[in-house]
Amino acid sequence: MSDSITKYWETNSTINTRRLKDINDPIVEKVKDMLSLRSKIGITKYDTTLNDSKLSTLEWLQHLQEELLDGACYIERLKKDLNERK
Repeated sequence: MSDSITKYWETNSTINTRRLKDINDPIVEKVKDMLSLRSKIGITKYDTTLNDSKLSTLEWLQHLQEELLDGACYIERLKKDLNERK
């Protein structure tokens, strides 16, 4: 764990951890479900996990760049839609 996370838990050790098991955020749970499904699809498609993938650092950076560029395009498209509604 990073130092900041460790420090957080050390300074908040009075939190009742049994109670934490009963706390759920439906948004976070939905994102977790989506991540799990996306992982299963990726493992099926690429026949490997992210953990076991043999991509080089440059290949990982290339994939990340492509994903971020896609995201930037989606944002621009949505902004266009919002501007046209004005």
